[in-house]
Amino acid sequence: MNNEQLFKNLAGDMVSKPDEAEVLPRESAYGIHVEGDKVLLVRPTWSRKWDLPGGRIEEGETPFQSMTREFLEETGYMVNISDSIPLGKKQEWFYNDLEDSFHDSTMHFFLVKSVAKQGEITSTDEIETLEWVSRDQLNEDNCNVSLLSFIFGV
Repeated sequence: MNNEQLFKNLAGDMVSKPDEAEVLPRESAYGIHVEGDKVLLVRPTWSRKWDLPGGRIEEGETPFQSMTREFLEETGYMVNISDSIPLGKKQEWFYNDLEDSFHDSTMHFFLVKSVAKQGEITSTDEIETLEWVSRDQLNEDNCNVSLLSFIFGV
């Protein structure tokens, strides 16, 4: 009987977890900002696919606090706190290639209704580019598949 556990890596490919590898908890938070038919997306330096602004929740942060911090770092936009709506969360097994670590990952998603430009992207080591992308151009080949249901659900 095959007990292979498969985890999604940063590029969206499936990776088999060795039996001796530990699975660590990980929480992250992401913001979805839509204007018309376009969504604000980032392309991480480690992937060819579009992704939502967001990332790991740091110790002492709530999911919302993490999302607003990550959104500002990755886009240069400050989130209007009163207009942001929790959309839900998603659980998946995640392999972090950069840290060689396996995670039981909980991703929190927020609809960001309004933003104000505050500056430039400060996470230049993590973000290659930022772009408004038409939702009808997004698919499994060019976007992180874990996010598509949330992007198209708003």
